[in-house]
Amino acid sequence: MKKTNSKKFLSVILCAVLMFATSAFALQAFAADALNSVSVAFPYDYDPVTSPFIEEGYFYAVTNPEANELEGKVRYTWEVKDKASGEIQDDYYEKYGNSLWIDLDPGEYTVQVTAFYNGSSVTSEIATFTVVEETDYYELGDALYAMPTYLAFRYTAESWKTLSDAIGVAETILFDDLHYTQEQVDKALADLLNAQKNLVKADLGILGQLMDAIDMMIQYIMHLMDMFDLPIYMF
Repeated sequence: MKKTNSKKFLSVILCAVLMFATSAFALQAFAADALNSVSVAFPYDYDPVTSPFIEEGYFYAVTNPEANELEGKVRYTWEVKDKASGEIQDDYYEKYGNSLWIDLDPGEYTVQVTAFYNGSSVTSEIATFTVVEETDYYELGDALYAMPTYLAFRYTAESWKTLSDAIGVAETILFDDLHYTQEQVDKALADLLNAQKNLVKADLGILGQLMDAIDMMIQYIMHLMDMFDLPIYMF
């Protein structure tokens, strides 16, 4: 009888060990399958992978299936590196679970998000993004908006084409959703200002002299309006 009970007891222990091992294996298998992907997403349909951040920006991670379907057991780690040097930029961002807020110097960076389920690293994604100095970006916009109205026929074809090309580049950076760097923003601003400064007036004879006189009169009136703080619409 004692031998039979001992055998039963050993059988129960063996079954318990097998069930524990099976469940642990199943749990690990589920952890591996539960999160089959994680992606770095951007709010408001804004994607710094193709259009840079203006000084600061926001990432958030999306898992498949979504984390709320996994009873909140998913956690994330974030790592931002300088693309050229590989240096970790851990002093320039704040982490909030599945989201990340960055405030970085101009340059190119990579961001890596890794999703964990029940303590196991399941999947990760790396994205590259660019940061542009806010002041320089808006200075380019200000320079474009502050341009006076030019009449093409008053200038030589070559100098007018230089200005037209510079305007086109500035508008592309400001209004089109594409990848550009700090150097491109700086060059676009310099080219725009230089093209305006280097416009060469065409020889229009008396007509040109008359138009120059009208320009001087308008500038003088605008100066007086500015001096006395008069609204522009009065002109």
